[in-house]
Amino acid sequence: QAFVVAHASGCYKVALRELLADGAVKSQIASTKALDHMQTLESFYTMLKEDPDRACYGPAQVQKAVEMGAVDSLMVTDGLFRSCSL
Repeated sequence: QAFVVAHASGCYKVALRELLADGAVKSQIASTKALDHMQTLESFYTMLKEDPDRACYGPAQVQKAVEMGAVDSLMVTDGLFRSCSL
């Protein structure tokens, strides 16, 4: 099934997090890349809240972190991923 029907308390990011935390929604998207992406993003938000100095931004910082073996997950924006300069 391509669509999941669910109800949220609003229409902002908080409501999206609410939906993605819902067990029924999670079970419906369990076998999709969306769940993996959601878990990675939630892990990032948690890390950013608890230890913001661990986050790297920009090519130079990320390259240095990769060279040090300090990268657990690498998130790339869609715009950067699709750019010719990558």
